[in-house]
Amino acid sequence: RTEMLLLRNQARPFAIERQRAEIAAWRDIFADAMGENSDRLETVASQIAALGPLPADGETEASAITERREALIDQRDTLAAPGLLAAEAHARASGMIREAETQLRDRQNETLMAASPTPLNPANWPPAISQLWTGITEIGAEFSAGLAANSPTADDTRRLSEAILALGAALFLFVRGRSAWRRFFPRDHEGASQEVYRFLDTVAEALIPLIGLVALTYGIATLDIFGRLAEAVLATVPMAGGIIILSGWLGRQFFPSGDNFGPLQFDAAVRVPAQRVALLLAWLTGLSLPFDVFLSTVENANDTISVLNFPVIIVLSVVLFRLATLLRHAPSEDAGPTRSLGRTRRVIGRLVQGVALVSPVLAATGYLTAAEHLVFPTILTLGVLGVLIYLQALTARLHEMIFGQTENDNYGLIPVFTGFVLLLLSGPILALIWGVRTDELIEYWVRFTEGVQFGETRISPSDFMWFIVIFTVGYLLTQFVKSTLKMSVLPRTKLDLGAQNAIVAGFGYVGVFLAG
Repeated sequence: RTEMLLLRNQARPFAIERQRAEIAAWRDIFADAMGENSDRLETVASQIAALGPLPADGETEASAITERREALIDQRDTLAAPGLLAAEAHARASGMIREAETQLRDRQNETLMAASPTPLNPANWPPAISQLWTGITEIGAEFSAGLAANSPTADDTRRLSEAILALGAALFLFVRGRSAWRRFFPRDHEGASQEVYRFLDTVAEALIPLIGLVALTYGIATLDIFGRLAEAVLATVPMAGGIIILSGWLGRQFFPSGDNFGPLQFDAAVRVPAQRVALLLAWLTGLSLPFDVFLSTVENANDTISVLNFPVIIVLSVVLFRLATLLRHAPSEDAGPTRSLGRTRRVIGRLVQGVALVSPVLAATGYLTAAEHLVFPTILTLGVLGVLIYLQALTARLHEMIFGQTENDNYGLIPVFTGFVLLLLSGPILALIWGVRTDELIEYWVRFTEGVQFGETRISPSDFMWFIVIFTVGYLLTQFVKSTLKMSVLPRTKLDLGAQNAIVAGFGYVGVFLAG
């Protein structure tokens, strides 16, 4: 059935995804069955090998040995048959999954490049505005009906108590959440713990209002006074609020006020407007999510979205272009010896400016979906890169405090390795942002974990990962022992400074060799 569906190449994406999920489940079953009788096959193979090689031409061997070898070969073939059949079925399922992925990708590209009514045509605006007003009046009517059906006199105390509790928790988190956090987790710490608590405090700055927003949404939804349209919009509020809160928090970390240059080492003349622009971009991005969901619920949704979302794309592109212009500024001359050259940010700034210029043109010519798939992923990618840079800077500071590095030595092996790991972990997130489907991403992971076949040997990525883990643990232990020797043990001896440094360096070489 699945093969016929794929052969016709006319099914909807939902039907293809459903069949693909079913085939993927069977493929996992076949993969497990491929190893059936493996232990017994190894035993039989060793038995055959113990009988010695086949006699050469013109040579003979005992008939008992020949009969026993033939019996073992027959037994081996019988034992191997289930695994071979499972391997064949696994290959067939993998092929059908690849065909399904190709067709789904084609459907996605067709949707991306589908043309819609151009917003530059004045005749398209009155119907779109009419549909917008109709949707607003429907939400108002649903709200009024919900109030009438679920008035405070209704016999539903449990639902009302849950709503009041959630709304009260949200109010407390919004008003007193930060002060309560700092009461239980004060800032008076020193050394590495101060950096850890500072990081936790900045995370709590974003996490507390986000939890409050989730509680507020749950409390309002529990009141059950909204209809279908409002509930669809309300369901997007936590995501939209999360974008606003987290993006605003990230903007404050990268463009701080005062004498702190931030991770990008900008002057105050750049940081102050950049923080405002980043916050404005966060609000526009967050609010566009419930607005887009609201438009998708009205009649003639595709035509309405293509027209009414055009101003959203224009405003987002203007603000994004302004942010990209600020990012292209060079780091401050007063940032110190760790001042970067700023080449990467200039390249990123140019790319973002290009996106901000192309997107309105696409939206104006009717390719709104393509414009949206440029603007929003670009904004989210900037956010992901910001989180990576922030975590990398945090790792460098912790490494400096724990291992006693100087301020000019933030590029040791551990910070560089941590940055590499963070970059690898961000790969799937960026892929999802730019339109890769979750099932497609899982398929790539399955192919990656299968490894590479070299003759009769299969090299699995897990072997490489174990090497990385063992080397990292060994290197961390080496750094810890080196720090202990340098700070606590060797200064108490009568060795001169040169001998102490030689011992520390020699132990470091030995430790790295053993870790590898």
